[in-house]
Amino acid sequence: MSQGEGGISNDVGSHASSLGDYLIAERYASTFGGYGYRLDGLECTNSNARRRVVTIHGWKYVNENQIAYGWGCIAVSHKDMKWSDQYLIDKKNVHLLVYMSKKKSEYNWE
Repeated sequence: MSQGEGGISNDVGSHASSLGDYLIAERYASTFGGYGYRLDGLECTNSNARRRVVTIHGWKYVNENQIAYGWGCIAVSHKDMKWSDQYLIDKKNVHLLVYMSKKKSEYNWE
């Protein structure tokens, strides 16, 4: 999975991750390949998701062995996005919870 290069923020233009509960909205053709889904933030910590164009999409730089730094979207491997798309394509009212399970200092960010 990726994380925003700007840390944690809900500010427009921050290139940061926003934590909290999202509603997975409409499907779109991603410029990164395959399909992605727009996200609606449901909390004060991610309420700018639409204005920031925060989505979930596949990205070639994401793999299971390292964290990739993006501009705040929820980016996953293309393999995981293909699986997710097959699940989500006919679903409504699916939530996505984004959180950090460790303190930043506990991760190996290399």
